[in-house]
Amino acid sequence: MKKRLFLLLTIFGLPLLLLAGITPDKIINVRDFGARGDGKHDDTAAIQKAFDSAAKAGTLGRFRKVRYAQGAVVYFPNGTYKLTDTIKVRLVDVVRGDGQAYLQMEDDSKDILYFHQSWQTRITGMNFFGGCRQLNLGNPNMDRGMITIDHCRFAVSSGAAVDTRTNSNSTFLIISNSLFTSCRQAVISNCDKTSIRDCWISTDPEMKNCAVIVNKHGVMQIEGLLGVPLTGQTGQRWIDNYGVGLHCHNSRFGAEGGGFTPVYNFVKHAPVAGSVTSSDCGANTSGGVISMTNCEVNAQSNAEGLCAIYCLEIPNVIDIRNTSIRGVPPVKISKSLNTKNYFANAVSGTLRYTVTGHGGIMELPEILKNPEAGIKKQAIPTQLSDTDTEKKMTEILRKLPANPPVLRPDFIAVKPENWSLDSFMDATTTKNSEYLALGFKNGYTVLMKRTSDDKWPHAEIRISVDLDKYPFFEFDFTPDSREYSITVKAVDAVSEQSATITTRPEAERTRHRIDLRKFSFSGKRDIILKIYYIGMRYEQPAGVAKKYIFHKSLPGAYWLINSAGFSK
Repeated sequence: MKKRLFLLLTIFGLPLLLLAGITPDKIINVRDFGARGDGKHDDTAAIQKAFDSAAKAGTLGRFRKVRYAQGAVVYFPNGTYKLTDTIKVRLVDVVRGDGQAYLQMEDDSKDILYFHQSWQTRITGMNFFGGCRQLNLGNPNMDRGMITIDHCRFAVSSGAAVDTRTNSNSTFLIISNSLFTSCRQAVISNCDKTSIRDCWISTDPEMKNCAVIVNKHGVMQIEGLLGVPLTGQTGQRWIDNYGVGLHCHNSRFGAEGGGFTPVYNFVKHAPVAGSVTSSDCGANTSGGVISMTNCEVNAQSNAEGLCAIYCLEIPNVIDIRNTSIRGVPPVKISKSLNTKNYFANAVSGTLRYTVTGHGGIMELPEILKNPEAGIKKQAIPTQLSDTDTEKKMTEILRKLPANPPVLRPDFIAVKPENWSLDSFMDATTTKNSEYLALGFKNGYTVLMKRTSDDKWPHAEIRISVDLDKYPFFEFDFTPDSREYSITVKAVDAVSEQSATITTRPEAERTRHRIDLRKFSFSGKRDIILKIYYIGMRYEQPAGVAKKYIFHKSLPGAYWLINSAGFSK
């Protein structure tokens, strides 16, 4: 039996799994546990025994610093496997069929496969009929998660055919070359990234007041979808978006029955798009981006959402290009949304709404034509005002030594005109000058915090230097408090080559002397040095696992930079 099974698996490419360490004793054939697959006998108990055996065959491993799970393969020969209860799945890497293996759930209130921990899992060549959720997947936010579903068919589920549970964030969900027929919903994803490509979905004619696909958390990309809508109920739509981004490309949202709305958006624009910090990690602070390219849109049957993108909230970006939109506007705003002063807290440059090259109705709602009208400067919590910043800096400079620091003859010092706060803080459209202030006196430089937060503002040093003669960057400073960490990055202003050259925890005084040649910098260069003032440190209390206390610097905290420059 094992020899025949090995030959069969070889045909379907499983020697790759054997090379990865999944040996024949970890390939579990459900027929070996009594499953008949004749569509008449109840195979639930036999299949559960097969999955339990697979869980025992799985192991946890470690290579150097990388931990991994080495699960088993559960193999279904062609046939129809009648189920009356949910199959519990533990420590299984692969569920594989030959394309004609059907799991048929008789009870529409029960799931078919419940994965206690689907981490790096593949489901391929299987057919799932009936039941509630056909694949109930998830993990406790485990890093490096990847769930791959390919060449599968899903039909007549009373819930979502594929459902990833809440908190499965650090996971990449990939669904490809699969067919969904008459499922109440096709996919609900809570993953950081979801890719649905080259799939066919025919909707459930009884579906109402919900979406076929739901992006609950991260970025979802839909590529090459062929959608056939069976219309007639209220509130039908293809995608509900609550996540960071939704990108639909080369897809057809069909015309059967007039079709229904491709996208309902529930993500509100973020005042500072793209700014995610440790304190709000997991929340959608990016404000949302929706793009639709080279698609066909038919949306005539949903009276509420007669459009391509229906906004219950308005994201930061909507970009529709080269898309055929049949007889409805590209974007519509819900009447329940109070749009008065809607963008009042936005930052200039974070809002963009464009429709190009589709030849239909191109008119956008009035609020999207000039969204930045009336935008006011956003208040930053705990920020010192301009007046208080100047006052505090004057007090600090008054206390500095009257004599300049003594520098070596071979030292090229950075001058005040080399320093700048005019650039934008990384991944935001907010200038560093909103978070930091610079002061100069007698050869000393003061870099002062204007806010108390855990963001990453930086000061920039721009200087031309011959690194063959002066290859060392030296940076010597004294902090006035323990609440800080430091990162320094070097960037070639022409080639944009970059390197993180040091990260150093807090100390009473810190001095860096970095040989830039170790980072492939040489010759005459226009160098940008980014000095990140991270006004935060954290500690773990003794005896308390995985709970940290964060200490943040107060507005007015500063570094006294004794010297910064290049040396031989």
